[in-house]
This record gives sequence, structure tokens and C-alpha cells, in this order.
Amino acid sequence: MSDQNPKPETQAKPAKTPRTSMPKTAVAAAKPVPPEQRPSPDQQLDSLMSHYEGCRLEIIELMQSNERLLNIAILILGAVMAYGISVKAYEIVALGPFAMSIVIFQGIQRYELVYQLGGYRKYLEAKMQELTGDKPAFWEELVVQLFHHSWTNYPLRALIILAFLLLCAVGVDAVTRLTAPLETAYRYLAVGGYVGLLVGVSVAVGINFRHYKASFVKAYDLACKLGKGNG
Repeated sequence: MSDQNPKPETQAKPAKTPRTSMPKTAVAAAKPVPPEQRPSPDQQLDSLMSHYEGCRLEIIELMQSNERLLNIAILILGAVMAYGISVKAYEIVALGPFAMSIVIFQGIQRYELVYQLGGYRKYLEAKMQELTGDKPAFWEELVVQLFHHSWTNYPLRALIILAFLLLCAVGVDAVTRLTAPLETAYRYLAVGGYVGLLVGVSVAVGINFRHYKASFVKAYDLACKLGKGNG
């Protein structure tokens, strides 16, 4: 009996020490396989599609609101100019270019935001292509090609440009009818404003498209960098 008591004590100590050290390594070795923590490819695809759908709807909403803003602004400015001419309040007509400048500035900002969202959407399409192997439709290229080569695009743009030029012509003509006290100040201010607005619009048509494309690429590159950091 005296020989049996010390044996379990000496055997229990070496048995406890590996048990206290082994579970840590065993748990650490078992944790590198985390299928529950990492989403499956189907879950990743569902998440990408939900982000893609939200981005698509936001782009559509921005485009529609921008078109409504332009149409409503032209109607309101036309009505205000018609009222100013009818009551011979040419001072009101002289403020037309500044109001139109604000509208165009808002439209440029919205279009830039649309291109930035388009860059993020292209990143989502690339991630979905990695999971499925299928190439989604890159709408930034398809819609632009289909819309700009459509026969309905040119009459619509021509009507908008004609309406804009008509407002400018009416405004310039109305400003030339100002009375003597306001003639020197308002005439130079309004005519200079209209000419500057026309030049600014023509420059924006050429330059801002390049700026939009640059913002599109920057948004795509930023989404790729953030995606690699999260992955």
C-alpha cells in the first residue's frame, strides 16, 4: 500500500502538464479551419448582389433626379423670364445666367457622383465574376454606347440645347432694353454672365467627361484597395 500511493502522484503530475499545454496547441491547430466564420461563396455572392442592386438603384435615382432638375429649372427660368419681360422688369431677367449656373453646377456634381458609383459597381461586377466565372454586363459601356448612338438621343439633346439658347437669347435681348440708370451695370453684368455661361457649358461638355472617367477609375481603384484590405 505504501508503494502504490506515491506512484499515482508521480504519474498525475506529468499527465497534467501535457494536458494543460496541449489543449492550447490543439485549439490553435483546430481554429485555422473556420468555415463557420468565413461566409460561403453563395453568401458572398448574395452580399455582392445586394450591394450591386443598391448601387444600381441609386445610380438610376440620381440620373432621373438630375433630368427632372434640368427640366424643371428650364421651365421655371422660362416662366420667370416671360414674367419679367411682360412687366418690363428686366432686372429679373438679368439674374437668369446666375440661376442657370447653379443648376448646371448641381448637375455636374450629380453626374460625377454617378460615375463614382459606377466605379464601385464595376468592382462588384469583377468580384461576382471571380465567384461565378460569368462576366456580368458592364452597363457603363453598354448603356453609353446604346444611348449615344440612339436616334432618339439627338432630338432630345437638340431640344434641350435650343431651349437653353432661347433663354439666353431672350435674356440678352431683355437686358439691352434696360433703362439708363441700370443700363451700364446690368447690361455688362448680364451679357457677360450669359457669354460666360455659354463658354462654361461648352468647356464642361468636353472637359468634364474626361474628369468623369478619371473619377470612375479612381473609385474602382479605391474599391479594389479597400476590398484587398478587408480580405
